[in-house]
Amino acid sequence: MPQVALTELVANAWDAGASRVDIQIPEKVGDNLTVQDDGHGMTAAQFSKRWMTLRYDRLKHQGEDVEFPAGRSAHQRKAYGRNGVGRHGLLCFGDEYQVETWRDGALSTFLVGTESGPSPFVLRNKETGSRNGSGTRLIVRVERHLPDPEEILTY
Repeated sequence: MPQVALTELVANAWDAGASRVDIQIPEKVGDNLTVQDDGHGMTAAQFSKRWMTLRYDRLKHQGEDVEFPAGRSAHQRKAYGRNGVGRHGLLCFGDEYQVETWRDGALSTFLVGTESGPSPFVLRNKETGSRNGSGTRLIVRVERHLPDPEEILTY
């Protein structure tokens, strides 16, 4: 269900201490859907552990409180995420998606896909670069389940 997938991704941004989440919904199949936040982002090592570990236990490894980006003061808030399933919500729309995440001046870009084997999620490509600030941007080419903006607004 597209609405559930997008809700999960917004919850992930909340858990990353984001104050803003931008969602670009395509008008037709074949175009990109993008979700970008200004949360704390991840290092390549954090991505590997937090994103690519099946059934990652957020409470055990990060606690129940949200981590905010460096320099952002905000009221303490509790994280929604628990079992690490929602982050792969983009697979509702296509068989692979891109993650760009930046933190502490380092940008990491990953291509995540599906495959049969010991893990249903595989890392198909990784690139590094630099970028100021912090945040995460997710991009998927919508091949199925084109989201309806009106439906999402009521969800």
